[in-house]
Amino acid sequence: MSSLAIKREAAKGRRDEYRAFGYPRTSITKSSRSTLREIATVSYRQEVLAGVIWHVRFFAAHLGPAIACHVASERCALRCTNCFSPFKPKSWPERQALGASLADYAQNEGSDVGLFEDFDAAARRILSDGVTPKVTPETTSRWFDETADRVLANVREAKANIGNKRGKEFDSTITDLTILAHLARFHARRSLAAVHYNLYRRRQKPEELVAAARGEEMAIDAWRDLVNTAGNRYSDDLAMGPKSFNLGGHWRDELKILETNLSKLQAQAASVDAVPQAVAWSPRTTGDVTPPAVEHDPVSSARLLSPLRIVARVTDPSGVQSLKLRYRHVTQYEEYRELDFHPTERTNEYAATIPGGFLVPQWDVMYFIEVIDGVGNGAICPDFQTRAPYVIVELER
Repeated sequence: MSSLAIKREAAKGRRDEYRAFGYPRTSITKSSRSTLREIATVSYRQEVLAGVIWHVRFFAAHLGPAIACHVASERCALRCTNCFSPFKPKSWPERQALGASLADYAQNEGSDVGLFEDFDAAARRILSDGVTPKVTPETTSRWFDETADRVLANVREAKANIGNKRGKEFDSTITDLTILAHLARFHARRSLAAVHYNLYRRRQKPEELVAAARGEEMAIDAWRDLVNTAGNRYSDDLAMGPKSFNLGGHWRDELKILETNLSKLQAQAASVDAVPQAVAWSPRTTGDVTPPAVEHDPVSSARLLSPLRIVARVTDPSGVQSLKLRYRHVTQYEEYRELDFHPTERTNEYAATIPGGFLVPQWDVMYFIEVIDGVGNGAICPDFQTRAPYVIVELER
């Protein structure tokens, strides 16, 4: 193929690249492609989120730079969306419980199904003694709990530091942070309750239904704390969007519905015949619970039709059970392909090679790495907490 033909094919591929987004082929320029990529990755970039979600300057001025930076990195509402709430215009994770009942909540999949394991998938994994590299509900629950602890500790420190200089801006900001901490606690409890509920639904084990009801009760206790914190600082009818999509009202409106459905769940749990000494599932908390550590230098560019070697260094005290490369062209129409990594001559280093024939001029390439250690802890590289959870390789055309 001549160099001119290659350039023509490349241009065609770049026009087609974002057709899944509904844009006309002729409208996709280099500038708009960059914009679309920014939109696709913004939810994983902490420095962008910090500026959007939190009052960083306020914290820096009144609470101290260290607290400002720490609090600004917390992303409770965003994580709710990624883990539990399908990306829809009618979602409002800061105000909604994302399910009027536990049965509704347990069906949630989240907006990032490639990164976060949903509740039913977790139940299937547990029942089959399986493993996954995805972020599990139990890991997410632990993250929410730890985040709530840190935010509330910062709130206590801020109150102690500011003394008698408190004002309306300080009080409203502290209220917002405390609300988000209780929201995190709510999802920490409810996400585990959702796994228990799906375990019961699949195997009809009474102990799982009892555990689900207990977890839902603790979750609603956290929601009640949220309502008490909000108090009368907010309007009784907050406006985010049309009321027909439940994008108005107050947190206390959700509380009434949650409490009504909890009573029904508790009655159901009380009606089942419990098996003596039967123990419900619980997340593993002892031994190695840390995901493998992955070091990888992202490959940002590659030559057309040339093999692309991906190298990663992986360490874990429990060893490496599985290490895979997932890759595809930058088009929404394709599923990811899979390659196993193999050890190199260097200690703890592994490599996988994408065939040169895959690097065609029509498309750039994207990839990420999945790893599972010897006891089932999983991780995906790049780490979504520091950057987008995939790497885009631009081909040299």
